[in-house]
Amino acid sequence: YDHQFQPTDSNLHKELYSTGIKIAADKIYDGNNVEDISTTYLPVEVAGGLCDRILGTSTIHISLPGCEWGGKDYILENTTRKELNVPAHVTNVELRSVADISSGEDRFAIVESFVAS
Repeated sequence: YDHQFQPTDSNLHKELYSTGIKIAADKIYDGNNVEDISTTYLPVEVAGGLCDRILGTSTIHISLPGCEWGGKDYILENTTRKELNVPAHVTNVELRSVADISSGEDRFAIVESFVAS
């Protein structure tokens, strides 16, 4: 799936990755720490009704299941749809809040309607 990897700061063998590493069955390969840096675009839409009305300023939280990374918040302001550049992995998407555009007050009933029971 064309993922891209780069050595992490704790990788002990960074110079070997330009030519590759030949793996032997009887050897231990410690210190080869790499990170998947691949990203993809995730379309997110928070809209009301058949007319796709803007519900307010929405906060979307993206996280990765089983990952220590705490995730990241994205804001949808004056729009119903946004393409988010996220890690190319299975992703959790959570609507954290919707705030009224003029008053800034939280619209809890809208967020609650998105929560699965």
